[in-house]
Amino acid sequence: MALLTIGILRPLVLLREALVDMEIMQVEGQLICTQRVEGLGHMHLRILRNNKGKQFVAVDPVGARKGNWVFTASGSAARFACPDPATQTDLTIGGIIDFWPPDE
Repeated sequence: MALLTIGILRPLVLLREALVDMEIMQVEGQLICTQRVEGLGHMHLRILRNNKGKQFVAVDPVGARKGNWVFTASGSAARFACPDPATQTDLTIGGIIDFWPPDE
């Protein structure tokens, strides 16, 4: 796996010979959906906000909570961040960020 950095918050990772866009976002809350497509299974859904203020919905296999900073995988690679790669998602939380150094 190779890591390329595009700016501070936009690393690109070469994973399984595909370029994966990863971004740091903050969890704003949970999304409750009682009716959903079968391909989502029982995955938790979270509302995220990126550094430009845009909101997104992501599946959450790691248990992030409101206020957590997380990194995400998007596009077709988002499925591989889930326990079941058959999950129908375009954005997945890959991990909860405990710390990262501020810009200097």
